[in-house]
Amino acid sequence: MQEEPGPRLPPWGFAGLLFLALCTRALSNEILGLKLPGEPPLTANTVCLTLSGLSKRQLGLCLRSPDVTASALQGLHIAVHECQHQLRDQRWNCSALEGGGRLPHHSAILKRGFRESAFSFSMLAAGVMHAVATACSLGKLVVTENLKRKCKCHGTSGSCQFKTCWRATPEFRAVGAALRERLGRAIFIDTHNRNSGAFQPRLRPRRLSGELVYFEKSPDFCERDPTVGSPGTRGRACNKTSRLLDGCGSLCCGRGHNVLRQTRVERCHCRFHWCCYVLCDECKVTEWVNVCK
Repeated sequence: MQEEPGPRLPPWGFAGLLFLALCTRALSNEILGLKLPGEPPLTANTVCLTLSGLSKRQLGLCLRSPDVTASALQGLHIAVHECQHQLRDQRWNCSALEGGGRLPHHSAILKRGFRESAFSFSMLAAGVMHAVATACSLGKLVVTENLKRKCKCHGTSGSCQFKTCWRATPEFRAVGAALRERLGRAIFIDTHNRNSGAFQPRLRPRRLSGELVYFEKSPDFCERDPTVGSPGTRGRACNKTSRLLDGCGSLCCGRGHNVLRQTRVERCHCRFHWCCYVLCDECKVTEWVNVCK
């Protein structure tokens, strides 16, 4: 009997996600204009040599366009935070993507085929696309579909004798919400048990273009399991009056919850630092919270 194929990293992988932005060399000089006044100039040393795990080819791409890489990294930061917002009521809430200064590709869930994996990859792609304005798979599709028409009036004394209009990228919250909606209708791709990776034929094929697809059934994410990128739900705050996914009954997986008076330090007043990390103040918050056992 042949073994079933094990989990596989999607063929385009994280390297393609990050360095697809570097393919458009013409963007380099434009992105240099995004530097904040008073910030040190971008150099290959301040960007590329601080990144671990790059192949020789990837390092070469980064050294040629450190400014584009910097913007791509900021896009990843935006994407991780938006991912946490969109899945804040889910058992898996994207916290595994935030690895204490490490890039998201270290997370085990990105090496699996879960629907959460597909959502994470698309969110990261959209973040890079949003920051660098280049092509990235489903991320590009969602951003371009949500382009907004913005106009500016020209005339004397505030009149609008004529106006100019243009298409602008949406707020990233709109992009995150669009991807969150697609997560709910993500399509499972079944495979033959022949170690070939061939798709099972359907009598009525579904249109896959623009949809999230996955090939592994997700675990329940109730307990900590580093092999699938699950931090578990113990210690998560829950809503005891809610019967939805954020309710203590669902989020705590039947283990019950405690009511605690908690003083916590949370990040606040966050801002992007060029380059390539998020710098936040620390604020103390004291409150009564329901916490999963």
